[in-house]
Amino acid sequence: MISQLSFDYEHIRLLGKERIVESRKECDVSAKLGNLTFAAPIMLANVKSVADINTCQILDANNFAYSYHRIDGVDDVKNFVRFANENFIVVSISIGIKPEWREFIDWLVDYGYKCHIITIDSAYAFFKPVAELVKYIKKKLPNTFLIVGNGHTPEFIKWLEDSGADAAKIFVGTSKICKTANFIGFSNSTVSQLEKCAVAAKNILIFADGGLSIDETDDSVNLGDISKAIRFGADFVFTSAPFARCSDSLVQKNGFYGGNSTAEMKGYFDNIEGTLIKVKDSGLTLQEMTVRIVESLQSSVSYAGGHDLEALKYVDYEVVL
Repeated sequence: MISQLSFDYEHIRLLGKERIVESRKECDVSAKLGNLTFAAPIMLANVKSVADINTCQILDANNFAYSYHRIDGVDDVKNFVRFANENFIVVSISIGIKPEWREFIDWLVDYGYKCHIITIDSAYAFFKPVAELVKYIKKKLPNTFLIVGNGHTPEFIKWLEDSGADAAKIFVGTSKICKTANFIGFSNSTVSQLEKCAVAAKNILIFADGGLSIDETDDSVNLGDISKAIRFGADFVFTSAPFARCSDSLVQKNGFYGGNSTAEMKGYFDNIEGTLIKVKDSGLTLQEMTVRIVESLQSSVSYAGGHDLEALKYVDYEVVL
């Protein structure tokens, strides 16, 4: 178990076992959130520069999880909920922690809109009002799958379990479009802190948020990091990076990829902890990227000597410094 030193995805090499499937296509890489089953353990992160309605709808149609952003406020999320209830299979949104979002929960209940997944989205969610909001949502919408983030310590995981959340979204300052580590000094490694949080989790799922490494030769996202995340305890990976590089993405249309805490996304200049970057077009559409992710995971499972994602949790690895 990694405990003394800190490592990120790029430091880890997974080691294979005897293959037992004739074809990697036989491998089942689906993943469950409550009563919902998705094609892969990936959720499109709630990043405004990526997660527009069109992108979310394409992923939803391909049985990929997504989380619509909250950055444009309650009315925007209400409009999304109305549209998604008529046009989506799964309705998944993000909310904040200010009082108007509690009123939004009341609105969902009063008008009977379905909402399968809610992500309570706070830069740092280890905060009493977050736990109070969790309890409120669970009382009002007991069948909604509730994700809460972000935090990055075992103490956060235990505290969140006690609040009644279904999943913890972890990591602080790991994304390429996040400057939290630079501006305030708080952050974490990916692999090492993921493992510590996963060990602490007893009755809560772990979402590894961001931090996928980038191949500098072509600016592609190293999809193998998803398998590494599962190996070290993640149930899902919360990411926008692969989808930002799709030819039909909002990022390629607008020419920039930015975090929610940039002035451009927020519309004001207080507490800026994000940045805008340019990323290359992978040449894949959003639909093709979903296929690429599934195929990558199927290959990983075959190398792990299994039939499904569970096999990835037991492979050996080496650390490369």
